[in-house]
Amino acid sequence: MLPQVAPSDETGAVHVSLDLPQPSSRRWWIAALGVAVVGLAGALVFRPRAVEAPKPVVVAPPVQPVVPPPPPKVVAKVQVTSTPASATVSVDGGVRGLTPLTLEVNDDELPLLVRVEHAGYEASVVTVTRGQEVIDTALKPKSRPPPPSKRKPGKGARKTVPDIEGGQVVDPFQ
Repeated sequence: MLPQVAPSDETGAVHVSLDLPQPSSRRWWIAALGVAVVGLAGALVFRPRAVEAPKPVVVAPPVQPVVPPPPPKVVAKVQVTSTPASATVSVDGGVRGLTPLTLEVNDDELPLLVRVEHAGYEASVVTVTRGQEVIDTALKPKSRPPPPSKRKPGKGARKTVPDIEGGQVVDPFQ
């Protein structure tokens, strides 16, 4: 189709109108949709990207397990004295010293057997319990045979003279 030209009355201008075929509405929507898809794909492909700096590599030191320290042991102080002094003090068979003596004993060792001994005296064994601070032991002398009698014969005492007959002692007053 050719353009139609028509003169204008008032201004003397020429008015041209083209008679172009109108696209169908279906083609219009397909074309618009194609342009939108291409535009969206281009926007996704060519979008500006933020340049990330490389993250520093942090190497953590090896993890040491945190072990709480053991609870402090309560130390009990026990004063050991004896009569007579300078007696040997033993704990669990081990000699700790001579009296007077201060023993330092861990609380978890109680009750504890303490042996106090001195030559010529009977040994004393004491059980130390929690809260006990003093052991005062009076040692008993060992029982001794009586010393031989050194009595002089007195009045009325009979004097015997042994006779030996056949290897036997004979008392004349019997």
